[in-house]
Amino acid sequence: MKIELTAYWGGECATSSIKISPKQWEQIKQGGEFYKSTWGYYEGKRFSVYWTFENGLYSIDGEDGMQCIVEGSIDELVGD
Repeated sequence: MKIELTAYWGGECATSSIKISPKQWEQIKQGGEFYKSTWGYYEGKRFSVYWTFENGLYSIDGEDGMQCIVEGSIDELVGD
């Protein structure tokens, strides 16, 4: 079973979600590194984003150098 993590930014108008294994999530919570590309959504438009986890923090970067979230705490992520 996969764990789904969701992040919101831009006054909660923008969002992105990823699905990872419980093993990957445990490694992330222990400060491990993990990278994954997926989609972000803003006002009904889809764009490419790249999630980065490191040292208990996460960042989401978008197209053309856009920084969506910079070093947010993994505790802020909405999990399912």
